[in-house]
Amino acid sequence: MDYLEVVDVFERLEQTASTLAKTDILSALFSKTRSGELKTLVYLSMGKIFPDWMQKELWMGDKLVISALSRVYGVSKDDIVTSLKTLGGLGLVAEKMSENRSQSTLFQKELDLDEIGETLKKISDAEGTGAQDKKISLLAEILSPASPKEAKYIVRIVLGQLRMGVGEGVIRDAVSKSFSIDKSLVERTNAILNDYGETAELALKGEKELRAVSMKVGRPIKVMLFHKSEGIETALDKCGGIAGIEPKLDGFRTQIHKSGQDVKIFTRRLDDVTKQFPEVAERARQSIKSDSAIVEGETIGYDAKTGKWLPFQSLSNRIKRKHDIDKKRQEVPVATYLFDIVFLNGKNLLDIAFKQRRTLLESVVDECDEFRLMEKVITNSSASAERFYKKQLAIGHEGVMVKNLEAPYKPGQRTGYGYKVKPIMETLDLVIIGAEWGEGRRARWLSSFLMGARHPETAEFLSIGKMATGLTDKQFQQFTDMLKPFIEQERGKRVYLRPHFVIEVAYEEIQESPTYKSGFALRFPRFVRLKEDRNPEDADTIDRVKYLYDNQRGRK
Repeated sequence: MDYLEVVDVFERLEQTASTLAKTDILSALFSKTRSGELKTLVYLSMGKIFPDWMQKELWMGDKLVISALSRVYGVSKDDIVTSLKTLGGLGLVAEKMSENRSQSTLFQKELDLDEIGETLKKISDAEGTGAQDKKISLLAEILSPASPKEAKYIVRIVLGQLRMGVGEGVIRDAVSKSFSIDKSLVERTNAILNDYGETAELALKGEKELRAVSMKVGRPIKVMLFHKSEGIETALDKCGGIAGIEPKLDGFRTQIHKSGQDVKIFTRRLDDVTKQFPEVAERARQSIKSDSAIVEGETIGYDAKTGKWLPFQSLSNRIKRKHDIDKKRQEVPVATYLFDIVFLNGKNLLDIAFKQRRTLLESVVDECDEFRLMEKVITNSSASAERFYKKQLAIGHEGVMVKNLEAPYKPGQRTGYGYKVKPIMETLDLVIIGAEWGEGRRARWLSSFLMGARHPETAEFLSIGKMATGLTDKQFQQFTDMLKPFIEQERGKRVYLRPHFVIEVAYEEIQESPTYKSGFALRFPRFVRLKEDRNPEDADTIDRVKYLYDNQRGRK
């Protein structure tokens, strides 16, 4: 497919606000895309290059892109930086420089989507000595023949700045419409594969291909999510009056894949942390008595001297650690508690009831001291459930999970099949989408953070307020260092950021507001903690914000 045709569609998507119109635009394009190219096209439409489960990146920042632009257009790096400050984005800089370049026949080669896709893969694969120069050369190869508009979008793709308001909901509907397949089947297939590119390729071949899909051990699936509840009694009622109740631990959601003696461990963000937690992998290898399985649990740190549970922050360094694994393992020992199983010996368990899945889990796990089944009670008594809840709080856990015993497993969805009950309910998981440089003593720090809630269909993050309280000086420095690589534009004191980090935010009240794009504002928002185990796609949606607003004290 001609890359210029793709770019024309991307431009239309950027200029279109309606999700229905975006669906129609993509459907028309998908319908005429051949097998092999469709996967790449789907990823790019979502502003990605690879599916999340691959954990692949280009590792090209502004500096390398500036070097490539300088090489292609014969302009000094300083001049490019000056243009960047004026135009506000390197994509626009590339477009302008391409327009100004001499229009000789040397630059008339047509680009196609396959070539773009293959070059991006080569850029990602470049490693070792000379990798940076190789990445620059590869980018220059596809920029050299590119038209101004093509150059703009190539640069935006490489920098992760291609956001056209196309979320999973739009892709699902476009694939469904393109190939006349029920959207629920498209969604289910993607839930199993965790890959809309591959799902689209299968849909192109026909409905039969989608129905034959099964989970693959070693490829993580998105975990099922749960709503927060106002209390134990409400959660029990919503679960049908009787439920399974488990402790809610302050650890990291752990997805364990076992095939023979091969074990992989994934976080909620789909990060492979097998190397960081070798003891968990070894315990899983010894304790899970099956040829193949995908089980789910929570891994929590504890103090080796006192035995007391440690907060999630103590685990975050282990999750990110690439070196000195043994040292960190001694500093922060962990225990894993399993609560679900979704795949066993080649059989998909997503559609069977939770109580049956739990029975199967119990049948294949031989517990050891630090690899156990999650404690549970099954009850229809709110008094009994309340006692269990208070017991967990006294132990040092966050609260409890109340789960519908008859519920199937819905990967990646925030379902009504279970509820979190915690002492503090009015918090939101939001994404940092902007910031401002401070003044006076804080002039060297980013010290006011613009927060966004997720639109479930478009994947946009709609602003809902600014937060500047709840952080120490050390945290302001940490946030500044953390956010700098994700700065896309700076205008005066204001900074625009690529959505990446999720934070938990407490507040006093939600108010209607014309100031912010969401239509709401948080009154007195304050930082609670960084949710390092969350992707932006896991952030709370604008629908949840509206629900909380409608159910605030005095409104209902």
